[in-house]
Amino acid sequence: MESIIIYVVTLLGFFYIYKAIKELDKIYNIKKEGIKTNATVTQILETKHTDSYGDTTYNYNYMVKFKNNRGKEIEKEVDYPITKKHKRNPPFSVGIIYKENEKEKENYNILLESNKGRNYSFYFHLILGFGMLTYVIFNNNGEFNKVIEYLENTLK
Repeated sequence: MESIIIYVVTLLGFFYIYKAIKELDKIYNIKKEGIKTNATVTQILETKHTDSYGDTTYNYNYMVKFKNNRGKEIEKEVDYPITKKHKRNPPFSVGIIYKENEKEKENYNILLESNKGRNYSFYFHLILGFGMLTYVIFNNNGEFNKVIEYLENTLK
C-alpha cells in the first residue's frame, strides 16, 4: 500500500512540474510569436480569494477590446490576472500582446505587455510538484532510487 502512495505522489509531483513548465512555455510563445497592439480596457473583473488563515487577497482581470491584424474587433479577458487594481476606471488604454490560437481561429491568448512573464498558476504548480517530490524523498529516508525504480518499471 505504501508503495502505491509513493508511486502516485511521485507521478503527481512530476505532473505538476510539467504543468508549471507548460504555463511558462505558453507565456514565452505569446511573447515571442504574438502581435503587440493597444487595447481599451472595458471592464475590470475582481476576484476575491480568502486563504485558510482568513487573509483576503484580490486579483483583477481586464476585459479588453482591440482590433486584430485583419481589422476585426475582439473583446476578451486577458489570460493572466494582476494583483494591483489600476488607479483609473475603464475605459483606458493598455498595451497587449495577443496570439491567435492555432486550433481555434477565433480564440486568442492575450497578455498585458507589462506582464513580467510569470503568473500565480506557474508558481502554484511548481511549488506543489516540488513539495510532493520532497515528501517522497524524505519519507523514503532520502532514497530517491525507489522512486526511479517505480518510474522505470512503469515505462517498461
